[in-house]
Amino acid sequence: VEKPGWECWVEPYLSSDTQIATMIQAYKLSMEIAYKFGVQVPKNTKDSLRLDKENGNELWADSIKTEFKQINDYETFRVLENNEPMPPGYKRIPYHCIYDVKFDGRRKCRLVAGGHRTDPPKEDVYSGVVSMEAVRLGFILARMNGLQVCAGDVGNAFLYGKTREKVFVIAGEEFGKDAGKRMIIDRSLYGLKSSSARFHEHLSERLRNMGYLPSKADPDLWYKKVNNHYEYIARFVDDVISFSKDPMAVMKDLEKHYIMKGVGKPQYYLGGDVVELGEEWNKEGIYTAFSAETYIKNSLGKLATVCGKSNFPDKKTPFSDTYHPELDETALLIPTEISKYKSLLGSGNWLTTLRRFDIQHAVSTLSQCSMAPRLGHMEELQRVFGYLQKYPHGKIAIDVSDPPKRNEIPYTSGQQWLEFYPDASEDIPDDMLEPKGMEAKLTVFVDADHARNKVTRRSVTGIIMLLNNTPLVWISKRQKTVETSTCGSELVAARLAIDLIIEMRCKLRLLGVQLEEQTVMLGDNMSVVLNTTIPSSTLKKKHLACSYHRIREAIAGRFVKFGHVRSEHNFADINTKPLGAVAFHRLVDPYFFRIPLHLRVAKGELPDENDRPPSKGVIEGEL
Repeated sequence: VEKPGWECWVEPYLSSDTQIATMIQAYKLSMEIAYKFGVQVPKNTKDSLRLDKENGNELWADSIKTEFKQINDYETFRVLENNEPMPPGYKRIPYHCIYDVKFDGRRKCRLVAGGHRTDPPKEDVYSGVVSMEAVRLGFILARMNGLQVCAGDVGNAFLYGKTREKVFVIAGEEFGKDAGKRMIIDRSLYGLKSSSARFHEHLSERLRNMGYLPSKADPDLWYKKVNNHYEYIARFVDDVISFSKDPMAVMKDLEKHYIMKGVGKPQYYLGGDVVELGEEWNKEGIYTAFSAETYIKNSLGKLATVCGKSNFPDKKTPFSDTYHPELDETALLIPTEISKYKSLLGSGNWLTTLRRFDIQHAVSTLSQCSMAPRLGHMEELQRVFGYLQKYPHGKIAIDVSDPPKRNEIPYTSGQQWLEFYPDASEDIPDDMLEPKGMEAKLTVFVDADHARNKVTRRSVTGIIMLLNNTPLVWISKRQKTVETSTCGSELVAARLAIDLIIEMRCKLRLLGVQLEEQTVMLGDNMSVVLNTTIPSSTLKKKHLACSYHRIREAIAGRFVKFGHVRSEHNFADINTKPLGAVAFHRLVDPYFFRIPLHLRVAKGELPDENDRPPSKGVIEGEL
């Protein structure tokens, strides 16, 4: 491309041929050295054997032997001898081995078929996975109902299903005595388009035979009625987690049909840590917490190196309270720096999914600049990781007691809504399960930062939903319309919160959860609270009529009550605007960096208004 006369045709040619572009990208990736958990990951089989020789061990070689032994044990291939004809309709595809390092240091080899070279399957190949929200919900429901938790991994999961695709490979030296022979793929080998769907069908059949049914709240969160409670199983491809009075019995049942690996209390599930808390927490009825500490420790050093730093400088907050990225006029990043910027954003978004939503507003705001990031945006994004460098230990405790604020708030009561909304009521699903177990209390903090963006003047919605006193859902989202007043932006945010409440109440009912009669919604705009909770209050801005009536109808239906909370106590504030260190930590610390109440008292620290004793309704027992 750099040679004179070549630039006019090389780039157009490469961009017009997708196959060549794919080959070039694959070559670039193959030249990069990858590390995971401090261990170099080989690019191919030859590279894995070289690493074993350099390290003086056979860890990668052993992983290859283990993989091919299991492939042979499952009779994954049907070997054709040299004089045996190939059945009609079969297509040859490539295969390769990929390598990985598990969080506990184990080496992993996986044989993968080149499914991208196969013809499109005629049947549906979709297979779902349980949502992260449903996993969080499962842990909280387990704590509320005294259930134990056990996780396991189905070994070589896809090989349990039989493929319907007509494909074969030519065996390489990894297959030993069968090298060079044609091998028809009989099982749902990893890499084929339909393999995931075939295993999904196989596991679904087993779960039904065990008495479980898919819930309508999430089709990959299965339930089973047992005496006076419900038990649940969540599945994420081949990762299975059981919430049961006796989860080991559930795993033993699965072991009759599958090879289960890593069975036990989950310590690291779907990228996040599940932390067993000590006795100082157990005294307050709290036994388990969610954390992203392992991911933070493993990624920060590498991300800092990518950015040309030894480490990120410590910061007390993830976002400067005086910075507006839309006004930044620093130099645009060059293409290689843009890739680094997007890599940082990807890590930030994943950390938000892993429950570190104290950085959600910062990551969401800076994501809006990803098409044309500038030097100032990169510096501010690195500040997010400087905050995580200083506070890597943040965790969310699974606390099923009452939130501290909901019982202190005055609510508008005794209003007669019959004249305005005569048929207002909660839409309860006809097929809901019989409610059992401890009562679930939803508390939703909602806020909006009016005209936050100085260029477009769009506002930002922030919502945090608690199930009892454990954060369950968090949202930081730029509003789609430009509102001319604070009241307007707060109404839009409150309407979104009402939709979330309706959705979650329906989900909980479909899971057989005993629900509190009214969900509490808390906002810091008094005019919106009064406008939506007093029947005679009218709306002068007709373009907000849908949001206005949506909120009022829910309140008239008696399943939501809307109260006012002071801004400094509105938890959703962290998801709408950057705050100074004092204001930020006043809201964040009670949930991410909480200290057991009795320890604070022992140190002579007086309890403040955010502290409260454990609820008497808590069922004792560890997860």
